[in-house]
Order: sequence, then structure tokens, then C-alpha cells
Amino acid sequence: MVSVTETWQVEPSGPLRGDIGVRGSKNAVTKHMVAAMLGDGPSTIRNAPEVGDVDITAAMLEAIGYQVGRSGADITIEPAATVEPRVPEAFTGLNRIPILMLGPLLHRAGEAFVPLVGGDPIGRRPVDFHVNALRALGAEVEAGPAGITARASRLYGARIELPYPSVGATETVLLTAVLAEGKTVLRNAATEPEVVELALFLQRMGAHVELSPDRRIVIEGVPRLRGASRWLAGDRLEAFSYLVAGLITRGEVRVHGCPQDRLVTAITTLARMGAQIDITDEWITASSPGGLRPAAVHTDTHPGFMTDWQQPLMVLFTQADGMSVLHETVFENRLVYVPALKQLGCEIETFAACLGGPACRFQDTNSVHSAVIRGVSKLRGADVTLPDVRAGFSAVLAAAVADRPSVLRGIHHIERGYHRPFEAFGSLGLTVRRGAGPVLSRTDGYPAAMTTAFVLGGGGLLGAHEVGMLRALAEAGVRPDLVVGTSVGAINGVLVAADPAGAAARLGRMWQGEELRLAFSEKLWGRAVRLARSGTHLHSLEPLRRVLAGALPGDSFADLDLPFQCVAAGIEAATARWFSSGPVVPAVLASCAVPGLLPPVEIDGAHYFDGGLVDSIPVGRALALGADTIYVLQVGRIESPLAVPAKPWEVGLVAFEIARRHRFHEEMSALPDDVRVHVLPTGGDRLPPGLSQFRYRDRAKVSLSIERAYTASASYLAALARS
Repeated sequence: MVSVTETWQVEPSGPLRGDIGVRGSKNAVTKHMVAAMLGDGPSTIRNAPEVGDVDITAAMLEAIGYQVGRSGADITIEPAATVEPRVPEAFTGLNRIPILMLGPLLHRAGEAFVPLVGGDPIGRRPVDFHVNALRALGAEVEAGPAGITARASRLYGARIELPYPSVGATETVLLTAVLAEGKTVLRNAATEPEVVELALFLQRMGAHVELSPDRRIVIEGVPRLRGASRWLAGDRLEAFSYLVAGLITRGEVRVHGCPQDRLVTAITTLARMGAQIDITDEWITASSPGGLRPAAVHTDTHPGFMTDWQQPLMVLFTQADGMSVLHETVFENRLVYVPALKQLGCEIETFAACLGGPACRFQDTNSVHSAVIRGVSKLRGADVTLPDVRAGFSAVLAAAVADRPSVLRGIHHIERGYHRPFEAFGSLGLTVRRGAGPVLSRTDGYPAAMTTAFVLGGGGLLGAHEVGMLRALAEAGVRPDLVVGTSVGAINGVLVAADPAGAAARLGRMWQGEELRLAFSEKLWGRAVRLARSGTHLHSLEPLRRVLAGALPGDSFADLDLPFQCVAAGIEAATARWFSSGPVVPAVLASCAVPGLLPPVEIDGAHYFDGGLVDSIPVGRALALGADTIYVLQVGRIESPLAVPAKPWEVGLVAFEIARRHRFHEEMSALPDDVRVHVLPTGGDRLPPGLSQFRYRDRAKVSLSIERAYTASASYLAALARS
């Protein structure tokens, strides 16, 4: 298994120089592993990378009966004596591979269940493309909240035209049609090198596949396939990333193992920016002795500029002399990583318009899919959490040319997609350390290892329960190294981070006294006037802003005693944003800006609503930051059973609660074995029925909620200490 470490400390080290050999891509090797399910004999995939996605896919195959062996860069898959048709739900959201298993499972078992897909948060996955293709081939397919179920006694060839040349949907058709009875003609197919590589592997297994130049693939079904062996070509994503690593640091990296024909568009783009490219049959290198020029680039399906190349390119643009434009046309939410790069000083503005290329399918939508990048930007070191694989690599590039060291969290994203990136960067001369180390600015006083976390969820007035839980934790001597909060949990949590020892008492006075009451004490007439004027909200943020400013030791996250993070729901980007640095009061206000009650909070030109909309109990965030002991301070929602709605207004409430709880339960079910999570009890204080749970001004039960939660949590912690 690949060793995953959550944190890197990156120290700028000057030009990066050296040689990097790239292995096959994670997107190729995992698909080949699925194809091996179809063979009657063993199959071997050579030049495979050591990445997390390979381990996940291997575990899936083993869970349904296949044997997976690894020797160096070779992976061998042995046929299953008996195939289990259900991929366990434990693999929900880990990567995009389960849906590709539907066709092979139908051929092997006549039925299949696969959990929901995952991967990087880059936009909607066109699962309907897969489902419609399978139905066209004769399968009965049902998509449910937990995953996709399919049945077929026999599959038949069909004529299929994809609405968009989706790589995954093309692979589903290939993997299903090769053993279907008759001919399948797939139009508007994806033609990426990884798709062609998969088709060639299937051909070695005995499939009859014809690739036409007009995005048409013809597959003649055969009765059986044999095992096969294939050497994977080098990863074009990884090759481009390391070429950029050399360019951005004014060094030179020589990349081996990736054929030139996989990088044609990328090479031309770099050359237009002023890079000097040298190419041989063995390697490719890029340098920029005369500096870099800006450019306008739009991503596209192959043979266009690959969408996965745009994150390293975005950082490279910050070091080009002038304004560059990037237009993403493949995924509508690919720019979610921009806030992380902006923390490192990248000057990037994003837009919902089509810039830098022809109008795309996201025109006239709210999708933020274009960016203008200013160069040359002076990048700065920062403490940054990485949202996905390519963005993680890009953050390392930015940190390599920053003015001081950086701390990068969520490094598992990089190690999930790149072959031994820690060793590769070290070999190029970058100073990078794993695990705990000096943190930036005021946070030098933070604990070296953030192993114990308090996670405080949302729930309005029900947040009073958290005060009782904090009192019980304090009396039990439990002190956090890290505090993570959302919604009202952000208010409670920031006070814990500000004063861990005195927070329970301070919050008790705040909740049972006048401070919080006055923040929402405006008379009915005043609320009606504000709603009429704003059209969106009943209350002003100013009273709550004054409460927080008066309770906190300073204006910044750096003034807190403990590491603290809170989440808010970005309106324009429709995604979660985690705040961990900069002004702390606006971040907390954004995290608790309940739609309808409070106005959205503007930060850095973007607008935010309550964090509970995107992560109501953020256990996964604490886990990603390195915690292995997590205390969940929840407000009673997960203890209260849901009932089938009986009244019109209950329909929306129940649907919202399902969405809130689903993420929590999924994160809990996927916890590593070495992580302990303690969900503190509220003491049986169940949610009030219907709309009464949203009476945010009714403070009659605040003291009772505090006491019940304290008594129940104290008893729970005492039992825990005895066990």
C-alpha cells in the first residue's frame, strides 16, 4: 500500500533541475485492472505507478473475488472462481472506478451493484451517460441514493451516440460491448490516449475493436476474452507537471518515459509562452532562459489542451510577464482550487463567462469556468489545504517559488495521483519535509501534531448542547489540538480556539446571558422593514459581529490559541470554502450566515452562506488535517429519527435532513482503523417537531439543553475513561 502523509512543509530552494521518469497514469492502470475482470486467464499490467487509486481499485477487485498481486511496477489480476456482484458501499466516493465495473460484472454474474462515484470535486459526473449506454446494450439499470443496480441475462450490440465525448462513458461502452452479442457502434466517442490504450489492451485480450478517425468506435462482440499483458506508456499529466516545475523555478527538468505524441498540444502551448523545448526519443525538457510570455488557453477534449494540465499551467501563468486567460470547457467546476492558490499569492480572478476561446457548453450558465491570471505575481508562503490531485501539485509549484516556507495539508490528494511525488521533488532539489514542522507566522506556538480534534456541528439554538459538552470535556481534562466548526459550531468553536481553558464558562455566560439574545432581538416591525428593503434577510450581521469582536483576542486566525478552521458555502462557485487564515470574524460570520435570516457575507469578492449547507458535521475535515482522535459535538439531529413527511412543509425539512446526515454517515463508515471518533450525546433532547425546530429566538430551553448535554457527555466520558 502507498504510505499517505497528510502534511508537507515546502521550503523554496531555487531552480529545480534533474531527471524524472514517469510511469503509466492512474487513469490508465485502473481501467486496465477493470478490463482484466473480463479475461479467462491472468492479466499483467506493467509500468504501473504506485498511487493511492491503484490500491483502492485493487481492494475493490479483491472484495468481489479477484486476486491482485504486485511485484515492483507489475500488477497481476487472477480471475475470480466466484464473482461477488456487489461492490461494497465502503468504496463509495473514493474514486470513479466502480461505475466501470458494471459491464464486466453483468457479464460475469448477470447482475451488479456499484456505489456512487467519487474522485476530485471538479463538477457533475455524467453518470447518466453510463446508465443510458448500458440500457442501450440491454441492461436493466436503476440509480438509487446508495449506488447503481443493474441486471442482464444477456447483452446485445447497439448503436450509441454520446451527447458529449465523455472518457468514462466511452470506457463503459468498450468494457461492456466487447462480450456483448453482435456489433456496437459508438459515435462521438472520447479519443484520449488512455482510451486508445484501453482499447488496445482489450484487443490483446481477443476483443474485436475498430477505431475510426471520426470519433467512431466499432466493437464486434466475441464469446470470450483471454488474459493479456501490456506495458503502459508514461503519464502525460505527470510529464507536463514536472516540465512546468522546471519552468516555474527557472530550472530545467528532463522527463523520461512519456512519448512526444501525448504532449503535442502541451508542448506547443509552452513554446508559445517562450519556453525552449528539447525533444529526443528518450526524453523531453523545457527551459525559459528569456522568461515567459502570457497566453490564452482553453481546455478541450483530446487532441485539445487537456483539462488536467490547466492547474499547473495556472501557476505558471502567475510567473509570465502579463495577463493570461484560461477557459475551462470540460468540467464546469474545475476552478475550485483557485482559493488555495490565492492564499499563496496567485493573482487570479474567475468568471462565469467564456473567455480566452470560443463559446462553450457552459455559456449562459452560472458555472465559473474562466480565469484571468496576472503575472509576474510575488507568491508568498502560506498554510494551505489542498482540494484535489492536480491542484495539490500546483500548490507545491507555487510554494516552490514563494517568499517563505509553506505548509500544505491534504497531501494524500497528490499521493493518490502521482507516483512517489515526495521523492521526485526531493530529487529535483526542492526542500520538502513530511509531517509536523514549523508553521507560519503566529502559529509557531501551535502543537506540532494536531492529533485530537473537536468538531462542532451546526443547528442554530440547538448549539447550546455544545456548551454542555465542552464543559464535560474540560472537566474530563480533554484538550484539543485542533478545532473545526460549521454554522453555530463556528461561533462556539472559535471561542474554544481562542481560550481552550475558559471557553466552556465563557460560552455558558454568552448563551444564558444577553449577548447572543441581543444579536437577534430586533422587533417584528424592524425585521419586516429589513426584509422589505433587502428582499432576502431579516437581521443585520452587525450585532453578531460586535459579539465576536468583543469575545476574541484579535482580528486574525493567527491570534487564536489553537488551530481553527470553519467552512462556508460559496454562492457563486457552489462549493465549500474552508477558512484557516486571515481575518477571523468575517470567516465565522460567513460560516453562520443562515439564508433568509442573515445576508450573505462577502470575502475576497465572493459571497458565502451558512457552512451547514455543505458540511454540517465536518468529521472528514478533521481527519484530513491529521486528527486521529475526534470528539464530535453535535446538536441532536443525528440522534433524532426521521419520519415520513405528513405535511407539505415537512417534505423539504426531511429532504434537507437526509442530505445533511448522509455525508456524516458516509464519512463515519469510511474511517481508517486507527482513527477514533467519539460522538458526544445530547442527553435525549430530541429535535422539536416540524417548523418549531427553527424557532431561533425561543431561548426557553437553552439552560436545560446545556445541562442535559453536560450530564450525558460527562457520563459518556467517564465510561470511556474506565474502558
